[in-house]
Amino acid sequence: MPADKSHLRLFCALWPGDDVRERIAAKMAGVISEAGGRPVPPTNYHITLAFLGRVIITDLEAIQSAARSVPVSPFELRLARTGYFPRSRITWLAPLDLPEELAGLVDAIWTELGGIGISRENRPYRPHISLARAADGCPSAELGEPLIWPVSGFALVASDTTPEGSVYTLLEQYSADD
Repeated sequence: MPADKSHLRLFCALWPGDDVRERIAAKMAGVISEAGGRPVPPTNYHITLAFLGRVIITDLEAIQSAARSVPVSPFELRLARTGYFPRSRITWLAPLDLPEELAGLVDAIWTELGGIGISRENRPYRPHISLARAADGCPSAELGEPLIWPVSGFALVASDTTPEGSVYTLLEQYSADD
């Protein structure tokens, strides 16, 4: 957890299981090596759904309650292309397009968060898994065979930046079974 105990840096994310993390790491090993930079540890693989930023810790209970109200329906995410964000120097893996189920989940999360006064980000939503940071590049390419990720929920995650990199703490998970 962060040194500043009065605030947390939070985001909601698709949080893969170990099997999906292992498949991503194995399938993307060549891309990660070619990209250079600092490989993201597989334990940090995720797709951000909603970045809340720095919030007062006393708001955590309301945020968790809002997240519990989000309806979750299982769907299959097909990760099928790689690319590079030159400005942030991130090599990534993403779906070819924004699946309707994923867009709906993102909208539902922001609707619930909006009900407690948390404003949606203004930038367009671009789902991706960061594979390498401070990377030298990566050509955009479609994978021959998409990597299938069965999604059945999302997580609320705290992020702390350390000299060694980002440390994520899973605070709570929300699934279709809840």
